[in-house]
Amino acid sequence: MRNIENLNPGDSVDHFFLVHKATQGVTAQGKDYMTLHLQDKSGEIEAKFWTATKNDMATIKPEEIVHVKGDIINYRGNKQMKVNQIRLATTEDQLKTEQFVDGAPLSPAEIQEEISHYLLDIENANLQRITRHLLKKYQERFYTYPAASSHHHNFASGLSYHVLTMLRIAKSICDIYPLLNKSLLYSGIILHDIGKVRELSGPVATSYTVEGNLLGHISIASDEVVEAARELNIEGEEIMLLRHMIYLIMVS
Repeated sequence: MRNIENLNPGDSVDHFFLVHKATQGVTAQGKDYMTLHLQDKSGEIEAKFWTATKNDMATIKPEEIVHVKGDIINYRGNKQMKVNQIRLATTEDQLKTEQFVDGAPLSPAEIQEEISHYLLDIENANLQRITRHLLKKYQERFYTYPAASSHHHNFASGLSYHVLTMLRIAKSICDIYPLLNKSLLYSGIILHDIGKVRELSGPVATSYTVEGNLLGHISIASDEVVEAARELNIEGEEIMLLRHMIYLIMVS
């Protein structure tokens, strides 16, 4: 199976892909068609499905895995796929979304295991309780979401991997400057991007939610800390310091 990166005009396609985007249109002759953006781990390609039916339009959506038969053409200097046949993948195909998206160099389980060691170094009981509470609350999303829809760490598990790399750097800094407040630094790093689990739509076909566009992940993270403290009956300056640390990390 050739991946998208290696497809060239003139090639025929008989592969599975992940639908990244799917839009509908009408030709000048009044016929329905679909524009699909299909992806695998190597990249993405625009595909035109000129014979799309109403059923196709209702079922072929972002995050679906599809089997496509078609041809690669050159359209205005760019590769484009002409879809001849398409169907949704079934359970018998035994495919998972993770097979089509770029991911962190470590598995979610490996990232979670390493971050758990840093949690043990948060000696301030209140900061540790708040941090553990929010990680448990958003565990699945935290360890699978990207850190952004584009730019840095925009791949599956990019959010938690980004946090882990920052923790590694923070440990080195704390080794050099032992008087630093390690508890505050570690908890701030772990939670500084926790708002992205609500700001972003998910690990596949990632976009910004309405809440993400209007509030942003910094405000969301700060609110989450306040809510966690309330639920855990925690009061004191640690809450203010942790919220300040979240803002500080984001603007640095």
